[in-house]
Amino acid sequence: RTSTSVLVRGTGAAAGASSAMRVLRRSAAALLPPRTNALSRGSSSPHCAATPRARAAMPPPPPLAVTSRWLSTGGIGGGGDLEARVNQLEAIIRGQAEKIAALEHSASTAQKRFSVFHYNVLADQYGSNLQPWFLMGAEPPVSNEERKHMHEQFYARDSDGRLLNKGWPNWSADTLGPERMAQIEAYDVENFSWEGRSEKLRAKLATVRSDVLTLVECDHYQDFWSSTLDELGFDSVWQKRPRDSSTDGCCIAWRKDTFELAGSSSVSFGNSLDGAHDRVCLFSLLRWKRDPEQTMIVATTHLARNPEDKRMAWARGYQYASIFKKMQEFSAQHDATASPTILTGDLNCGDVHELAGVTYALLAFTASPVHPLLWTVEDVPSPVTTVTDARDLRIDYILYQSSQLRLLDTKPLPILDHVIPCREHPSDHLPLQASFTMKSDWMRHEESARKWVQCISEDSTLLRPLSAEAVQRAFSYFDQDGNGRITLEDLERGCVRLGIAIKDAECDVIMNMCAEHEPVRSMNLLEFGQTYYNHMHQGHRAAGTAAPELQQAFALFDQDGSGTLSVAELTLALQKLAPSSLDLEHVQKCLHDMDSDDDGIISISEFTDWLVGQNMNQWLNEHAAQEIHAQARKREDETPRNPMAQITRRRRA
Repeated sequence: RTSTSVLVRGTGAAAGASSAMRVLRRSAAALLPPRTNALSRGSSSPHCAATPRARAAMPPPPPLAVTSRWLSTGGIGGGGDLEARVNQLEAIIRGQAEKIAALEHSASTAQKRFSVFHYNVLADQYGSNLQPWFLMGAEPPVSNEERKHMHEQFYARDSDGRLLNKGWPNWSADTLGPERMAQIEAYDVENFSWEGRSEKLRAKLATVRSDVLTLVECDHYQDFWSSTLDELGFDSVWQKRPRDSSTDGCCIAWRKDTFELAGSSSVSFGNSLDGAHDRVCLFSLLRWKRDPEQTMIVATTHLARNPEDKRMAWARGYQYASIFKKMQEFSAQHDATASPTILTGDLNCGDVHELAGVTYALLAFTASPVHPLLWTVEDVPSPVTTVTDARDLRIDYILYQSSQLRLLDTKPLPILDHVIPCREHPSDHLPLQASFTMKSDWMRHEESARKWVQCISEDSTLLRPLSAEAVQRAFSYFDQDGNGRITLEDLERGCVRLGIAIKDAECDVIMNMCAEHEPVRSMNLLEFGQTYYNHMHQGHRAAGTAAPELQQAFALFDQDGSGTLSVAELTLALQKLAPSSLDLEHVQKCLHDMDSDDDGIISISEFTDWLVGQNMNQWLNEHAAQEIHAQARKREDETPRNPMAQITRRRRA
């Protein structure tokens, strides 16, 4: 029992086994009798160690049969049996230590599984039923017309900008009668008070078995959340919103025994580039304790309010682009661009694809690097996440990088037929929970190769293009011998591994398109990427489709609903939404390139073609330059040189 407890308490397999062996040896020493010199020389009886006079005074030794039974039951002479047992247990512990070490190694190299929990916890600062966006518990319920009128009264200001009806019930007195106001006040005391809600929130988090928690509208961090999370086994970071009057912010927490913090940062923003900052996004780089080389980026935010107001989509588009701009900077700073990424938050929008399209357009026009999450982002499916008298919407999200992560499971949300918060739910939002596994490197290569073949196939069109990095992974999948070229046989074997039935004629067509000038039909990485790019654009044009993200971005820019964009219209939109200062000369060049028929009007096909091609064109240009440089070096290596000229070049280098 002692050795087992030492092994359990030990921090490692080898340390635990060593401690257990020492305990066993001490236990054995305590049980075994002190050895005399005679015994140490191999005597079989204590009589041999005594003097003749002492031997005479001793009782005669027991018969042999009795002696055997006495030894086997652990008598003094049974020391040999006990020591053998100790040696046997030591061997068992050594074997167990080896097995534990093997399991630890296996765990460090196996696919990582983890769970994420996201929750808008309703800040105490905003948790009042005596606000025009709540007003729950009244009978009859507050109507939309009444709520609209009270909103106008709530925000009404005089010529100096001072609120005219500040404070409850000044803005509601002319709309709600005394009885309904009393009902609203009673509901506030029962379901909105921080004292009652904080205990419910603590109890809810105590049942959570996730590895990562993200909380927004999180105030009382120092006096409640920090200690609560610590008691539940989490470390955490928190960032307050920049506005002085706001006490809430964003929080990221992780299990102490699973992750450690490798870096953290944040970005604040307003509704536009030159607007006052009142929102924040928090970033954390987490490192797996069992595999320190594996890291993961987690970010959480709370975007501009009023999801029902389409005019606020401009603000959320700017904010979302600001997040991705900072995400790229943060990942590059920590050498974590290849790390899988999770973004959670109350995004206050019904369709996250709209934000993605706007963000991609803005980053393209500002020539900003694009984080890999943007084009591989997927959201965890869920029903509505907030139910009040004023709205019934899905506005909370867990977004993940589908090229790196695989969604395993989600926790079902209750379908509510009543408003929240209530006795059971301490916030006006429902929490989201999802489990993921990290895709192996081979799985990512295989997935990229499959999408490449699907795009090249005549009867398949991909709406969301592969990133430049994904094209490179697809090439590596087919280039099994690593010689930098893919032959017809490489392509056929790769398709067989993928389980894709591709006809020989299709393989011939692919090869003929990209390598007619070669004596041996094959293609390098540059030709492989160009082939994909050409087929992708042909497929979009033939099908008349575009990525849904870009379709929605186009609709947002198309303010007059004409189905086309004028250069002036798009320029104005970019000035409102850009997350950094615009280089107008660069923007004009982009617009000129986008307007392929030079008619001064940009159609949706021109808009999407240009945006989809930006990342790929940049990659193709870079690899074309590398290929030209490599060919030049190759010719230079094959040309006989003057030895003195070589020495001179080396010195200059």
